[in-house]
Amino acid sequence: MDTLPMYIASGIAVLMIVLGFVALLKQKVYLDNETKQPVSFEIPFIGKMTANVPALAFVFLGFALAVYGIQRYAHKDVKWMITGTLKPDKPVANWQGTRLTVFPIDVAANVDPATGRFSFELLIPEGQTFEGLVGKMYFDAAFGGSELVPSTALDLRRSKDASSMLASATDTTRDYVVPLTVMPPAN
Repeated sequence: MDTLPMYIASGIAVLMIVLGFVALLKQKVYLDNETKQPVSFEIPFIGKMTANVPALAFVFLGFALAVYGIQRYAHKDVKWMITGTLKPDKPVANWQGTRLTVFPIDVAANVDPATGRFSFELLIPEGQTFEGLVGKMYFDAAFGGSELVPSTALDLRRSKDASSMLASATDTTRDYVVPLTVMPPAN
């Protein structure tokens, strides 16, 4: 998310608040033309005030802009759960030492040594998707390996292509079935 508008809005809000307070400190009392009394007005929860209205407008507009900026640009993360199963083309007795690398981020992923099932959680900024954040996933074992491109898997699933590695998906979860090529042992 671009933060430049947030910094500009914050700067304007601070400037408005400061200028409003300076104007309040140097305020002039305005007299009502008819009653020749100082202009006064009622502010909810604060009470009756006699002051420089433009100065108060600067203060209140500055606070409103600051509150809007905080609500609009507050960073929120959504927890995603990514799971899957490695599906070898030949039987595998032990998945021990199988590694999962998620590019371009560092993720602590677990690969079950008995089943080849993998899982990890990922905090993704609100409004973004797993496919937008992760370019590739690499699976590497002593006996073989595989590669998964999440965006391609999602596109294939949407087009109902049977070759998609994405078995199921929700707004914050993905479950994959990843084919893995088992290489013959080196002699």
